[in-house]
Amino acid sequence: MVVAYYSVVFIATAIVSFLYAIKWNKNYDLHLSCIFLIIPISTLGYLLFALSSNFSTAIICNQLEYLGGIFLPILVILLVFEICKIRVKKVFVGILFGFGFFLFAAVLSVGHSPIYYKDFFIYIANDVTYAVKENGPVHLVFQIYLAAVALTSLFILIRTRRTKHNVSRLNLTILIVGEIFVIAIYFITSFISLPIDLIPAAYVVVQINLLIISNRISLYSLDDVIMENVRRTEYTGYFGLDLKHTYLGANKIAEKVFPELEAHTVDTKFPCQTDFEKMVMGWVDDVDHYKGTMEFKYSPDEEMDLSEESKTFYRIKASYIYDGNIIRGYQFVISDVTENQRYINLLNNYRESLEKEVAQQTKYLQDSHDTLILSLASMVENRDSSTGGHIRRTSEVVKILVEEMQKDKDRPEMTPLFCHNVAKAAPMHDLGKIAVEDRILKKPGVFTKEEYEEMKSHAAKGGIIVQQILSGTRDSYFLKIAENVAHYHHERWDGSGYPEGLKGTEIPLEARIMAVADVYDALVSQRCYKESLSYQEAFDYIEAGMGTQFDPDLNKYFVAIRPFLESYYSSVAAQEKMKD
Repeated sequence: MVVAYYSVVFIATAIVSFLYAIKWNKNYDLHLSCIFLIIPISTLGYLLFALSSNFSTAIICNQLEYLGGIFLPILVILLVFEICKIRVKKVFVGILFGFGFFLFAAVLSVGHSPIYYKDFFIYIANDVTYAVKENGPVHLVFQIYLAAVALTSLFILIRTRRTKHNVSRLNLTILIVGEIFVIAIYFITSFISLPIDLIPAAYVVVQINLLIISNRISLYSLDDVIMENVRRTEYTGYFGLDLKHTYLGANKIAEKVFPELEAHTVDTKFPCQTDFEKMVMGWVDDVDHYKGTMEFKYSPDEEMDLSEESKTFYRIKASYIYDGNIIRGYQFVISDVTENQRYINLLNNYRESLEKEVAQQTKYLQDSHDTLILSLASMVENRDSSTGGHIRRTSEVVKILVEEMQKDKDRPEMTPLFCHNVAKAAPMHDLGKIAVEDRILKKPGVFTKEEYEEMKSHAAKGGIIVQQILSGTRDSYFLKIAENVAHYHHERWDGSGYPEGLKGTEIPLEARIMAVADVYDALVSQRCYKESLSYQEAFDYIEAGMGTQFDPDLNKYFVAIRPFLESYYSSVAAQEKMKD
């Protein structure tokens, strides 16, 4: 009857382990697999001990029994840590197994030393071998070890079930029930004398429990499951190198994408000779340089005369291969992103088309806005009988002057945008005259003192009008420049100008530039109340005013553009003469 019991238990554990082997896949936990390997060996030890006929055979069988008794608790608690998603340091695992080997060494000393059993002998009754044992000091340590590991495992399972929501509660419940059952069996066999040992039967229950949840344990290891599915997909390839650039191998997809890989042999040095090999080593250099994962786009059709829609695209993710926290090599994961790239190209084309259309509409609105402003300026000029063509001419002078200033590398403020905005704002400098009465604006002669004061108000009013006209624009930078040009172009460097009496660099640069252009045009142009001055007279007047009326820093630029100004005004005069 006893032999039959141990035989049934051994066969049962062997069958359950066989079922596990059939179901096994690489994502199963290593500790779980070791449990299913050790349990049949341990139950075989119980069976062979019952059938042993001499002392030496019984000792060996006893050692097989303890193979499970000592190492199964270690494997179970490590499995519990894994299921409960608790990271365990390798030092702790080493200590556990080191202690296990210490206990097993003590078991191996049975029959030679009293440290585990003070006394150990066998007797045979009804063809069944039984052992009589007197426990030694290390056996007491073994019992404490079993109780500590079992209770710790139970505590971790119960606490995890109560506190963690990312662990399967069904798995935890099954393990808790199995743990309680094993603890109960252990205490029963410790305090009640029975002709058979119930521990092997407990092993069967443990195996069945673990077999039930083995698939679930694997499924809930999402990292492993997902990586396995990535590995199996027909769209993902990979190959690798170690830190010495030794080729580690590739899957079929990688060899299909990079046919050059088929010529490389595993465990041989990866050379750096062909374009492909140089490209791979470039990826390696980037991973080493940035110390992380790098992404690259690759198309085997890059050199072919194909449209973007006809090309195939792959994404290469290059990163380190880690063994725990230790870098062991480089891995290259290849994904087919052709459809994604085509979609991105479609979006880019649509974006470019949309940006072009927006730019066209924006230009249309800007041109309309500029035309409106120029129309207002022209309307003002048409009301002023003394300044025909003034807007067009001063705008050209401003443009010539800022272009010359822009050549000076010591003037970083003369950016292309600033120069463009000043030239664009120049036609608005006299917009304030729209608020001046016709009786003053159209007066053919010299102004009285009161009339002159009224005329001077156009500068301040111009700043307000420009601000109101441009208040809806998003270009606040241009608005400020245009407002300054209109408001301050009659200020003088010595502070005697109007409307605010600003002095020196208190006057915005754009207004100082406008002042030179405005006065120069007034000097060389005929007005109803005066004749035009010669170019030399106008030039002398401007130069004499540098430092009093005008910014002295502008003098060298004004001198440099003199030939261009005279050429321009000569061409304007010739055109007007042809019209007459």
